[in-house]
Amino acid sequence: MRTLRDAADHITHLPKAEHDAPEWHASVQALILVAEYGGPTIMARIGVMRALYRDLVPTPRKKRARKYRIVG
Repeated sequence: MRTLRDAADHITHLPKAEHDAPEWHASVQALILVAEYGGPTIMARIGVMRALYRDLVPTPRKKRARKYRIVG
């Protein structure tokens, strides 16, 4: 994707299940802000890149609670 239009076209052609992901919503908002107000395009780029590679970023795991035994 080279332009904001390319990114917008890519997002609009996503399947519904993927299009509704929170990462894509954030990237769409960033694209709109850049397009309407002429903000820094790096923000839109970061949003799109995070959405594209969201499956590669590991999600934090919950630590298991430790079991203690009362001795007495």
